[in-house]
Amino acid sequence: MSTAIITLGLRRHWRGPVITAVVLGLLLLLELSVYQGMADDVLTTLPKEYLALLGVPEGASLGSLAYNGFLGSMGALAVGGLAISWGSRAIAREEQEGTLSLQLASPLSRTRLLTSKIVVMLLHLAITTLGLWGIGELAPLLLDIEIGEAHIGALMLHVAVNACFYGFMAMGIGAATGRPGLGSGIAAFIMTVSFFLHGLLAAVPDYEDYTEYVPWHFLNGSGPFLNGVEWNHIAILAAGAVVFAIIAYLVFPRRDLRSQSTPLLTKLAKSPLLRRVAELSSRGGKPTGIIGKQISRHVVLGVIVIATMFGLMGALVGGMYPMLDDTISSLADNLTPDLLKLFGATEMSTPEGYYRTQTMGMMAPVAVILLTTAAANAGIAGLEKRRQIGLLLSHPIARWRIVAAALVSATVWNVLVSAGTFAGLAAGNELGEMGISYWKLAAACAMMAALGWLFTGVTLVLAAATGSPGVAVWGTVGIAVISYMVNVSLQLQDDLIDWAKVSPFYWYADNEPLVNGLDWGNFGVLFGVGALLMALAFLAYQRRDLRLRQ
Repeated sequence: MSTAIITLGLRRHWRGPVITAVVLGLLLLLELSVYQGMADDVLTTLPKEYLALLGVPEGASLGSLAYNGFLGSMGALAVGGLAISWGSRAIAREEQEGTLSLQLASPLSRTRLLTSKIVVMLLHLAITTLGLWGIGELAPLLLDIEIGEAHIGALMLHVAVNACFYGFMAMGIGAATGRPGLGSGIAAFIMTVSFFLHGLLAAVPDYEDYTEYVPWHFLNGSGPFLNGVEWNHIAILAAGAVVFAIIAYLVFPRRDLRSQSTPLLTKLAKSPLLRRVAELSSRGGKPTGIIGKQISRHVVLGVIVIATMFGLMGALVGGMYPMLDDTISSLADNLTPDLLKLFGATEMSTPEGYYRTQTMGMMAPVAVILLTTAAANAGIAGLEKRRQIGLLLSHPIARWRIVAAALVSATVWNVLVSAGTFAGLAAGNELGEMGISYWKLAAACAMMAALGWLFTGVTLVLAAATGSPGVAVWGTVGIAVISYMVNVSLQLQDDLIDWAKVSPFYWYADNEPLVNGLDWGNFGVLFGVGALLMALAFLAYQRRDLRLRQ
């Protein structure tokens, strides 16, 4: 273990865990304050089985829904996503960027380096989960909310160990193969599928027992918020993390590293990107080759996201509708409209409401924003971080072409994920005999693409203005999360509902395209604001001093 590597890792990446803890904590406070304005007797109208599924203790207020429903689901996904990012970066990403060989040039064995990276990842997870635990304990005192005999610390321990499982999965696969995209892609896919499959199986009595074979069951299946720590589940997740750590320790010290296999100058001379740039420059600098490079960089992530939206959130969700019909009707009779809005829905009793709740309310925006943000960021700030922008601009390629290539790459993935979602919804509509108009399914996916277009503009502006991948990615994610919560929260207050129009999510969902079809006015607002942001990105990139780091 190297103290220098650990110190460097904490100094370079401390913002991620701190920002995550603060943002999730603020969103928890916001959600608790929204619940505070609602009547507590709403809980008495909900079935006991539904309350047990959410892990809400008897005698607690609606605030308990925020803890287990938010921290135990969206919070766990966010922390797990960070762990996957850290795990894939620990070895494979640094190997890809050429910095791993520099660290190994000092008298430091690969085993010691790997151990140091693991310690950094564990410390990052500790900062995030301890920060959330502290905010969670403090929130009831600040807002004067009763949460009953709850176990916040137990929930956060489960969240932390669950994140370790997926983080070590990404690290083990990345360290064994040298491919960060493969490690993060597989881990993110398994985590996402596990999350939704667990929820779907738990909602069907005949299939409820099968949830024990889904990894997400070990996070929240025992109801740690209600019942405390389930040490058997903790041990299973920890054992899985150890298995992937062992794989990393066995394979990483023995394989040839890509960053060390070829001298730097030889590697640059053989670079397909530079050969393509030279070829393009001789033809007037047309950016088609750069666009292709940017699009291909996100194939693994794109395939995973599109497959998830098509297979899981489209075909599978729709196909299970007949089996869930009675359960949905029961929940629809008990859940209030205000409570449904907190889950991104307006009603559940119809096929349209079911698709809106399960797929289009939250997961469709997450999918399209994730993919477009990654593509737009990599095409500008990513080039600067990888030190490729100087090489590109040394050829007769104008700056605006770099921004245009990033825009086209993000737009291509936007269209592909929206089309994949439509295909999945259409397949589920047919399998589940839901009877929704295919034109209305297309309208909902068109609004999904318009939302992705707007957040592409957000990412391009931040990347073009700062050149920082952290600012571009975290800034976009922060704006998306806050605007989503603002839209939901303001629509719960009659005197503030008009202010919800400041959120892009208001224009995305207000017309309910699954019910009413495409509203060209709402579509135009999202498209117009996105186009304005993109114009600002072109201007900002033309005027900024670029980070041509050597």
